[in-house]
Amino acid sequence: MSRRVFKKLKDAGVLRGDGTVDTLNVNGKKFPHQVAIISVPRQRELVNLLFWWEEECQRLRKLVSEEKELSESIDGVLQQRNFGDDDSDNQHLSARLKFEREKVRMRIRQRPSERRDDVESGVDVLYAEAQGANADRSQSVPDTMYQEEAVEPPAYHP
Repeated sequence: MSRRVFKKLKDAGVLRGDGTVDTLNVNGKKFPHQVAIISVPRQRELVNLLFWWEEECQRLRKLVSEEKELSESIDGVLQQRNFGDDDSDNQHLSARLKFEREKVRMRIRQRPSERRDDVESGVDVLYAEAQGANADRSQSVPDTMYQEEAVEPPAYHP
């Protein structure tokens, strides 16, 4: 049954070839007829699953791009150190960027049931403790580089 539903969703354009979801193709009038092989309550659950799946894809794309940017920043700092600009500010910046990258990687690895709102929003206790411990050293590094925009896709609530 799941294979048949999967094929119907691909035929309707709701599922793309790369495994992502396009909920714009979940047309209210046509959709029940496109997946008529399952009951109406199961169709509702399917719609909820599709919207959740799309949110997860957006979340993971954002996190992967953040990880890539942090890795590029770390590489840039390491190249500066290789060219003779080896000072404590670069070491501190490199360590801070590596900490941020590991935090993003942790968020990527988390399962939905393991997620905490404080970690997802970037205000978790570990982060606050690390920032407090490094507060005296962070005066020399501009904090504008580390500020994140809190742009998350809107949550879907059935």
